[in-house]
Amino acid sequence: MFKTAEYSEAMQMLMAGWGQLRPDGNNCAICGDSGHQAWECHQNPLVIIRRVKAAESKWRCFHCGEVFDDSEAARQHFGNIPSATPRCILCPHRDECKVPNQWRKETPDEQGYWWWWDEDGPPIPVNIFVNGTGKPRYFATIGQHGWNRAQWVEDMGGMWMRLPEPEVPESV
Repeated sequence: MFKTAEYSEAMQMLMAGWGQLRPDGNNCAICGDSGHQAWECHQNPLVIIRRVKAAESKWRCFHCGEVFDDSEAARQHFGNIPSATPRCILCPHRDECKVPNQWRKETPDEQGYWWWWDEDGPPIPVNIFVNGTGKPRYFATIGQHGWNRAQWVEDMGGMWMRLPEPEVPESV
C-alpha cells in the first residue's frame, strides 16, 4: 500500500517532467542529471510504467534466452503447467541450432522412438510401431508410463518430436 508522501513524490516528478516536454539543453528536470531529459529519465513514473507494461508482455526463457512477445508462443515453449519442461531443453539439437524445438501436431508417420507431449504433463518417450499392410496404422507402446495396452497414435493427440536413436558402438 502506498503512502500519501509517495503519491506526492510521484506527482512532483510528473509535474517536473511536464515542464520539460522538449529538448531544452538543461539537465533532467526530474533527477537533475545531465545526459538525458525528463521524458527518458529512469525516475520518471511514466517511463517506469511503460517499461513495466512492456516487460509484462514478454516472456524470456532462462535456458535458451529466447524472448516471446505473445502468450501463445510462450505457452508452447514453456507448457501449460509450471512443472512442464521447456521445449528448448527437450530438443536434442539445441546446441547446434537456434530453432528451440521441432515439435509438431502431426502424428508420427514412421516407426521408431518419439517424444509425446500432451501438454498437461512432462513429455514422455514412446516407441512407435506400424500395424497392418496397405494403409499403415501406427501405435505407441511404453511400459514404464503405466499403459497396459498399445495406444493408436491418431487417437493420442498432443505434440510429437522425433527422438534420435542412440548410436551403438560397433564393439557392442
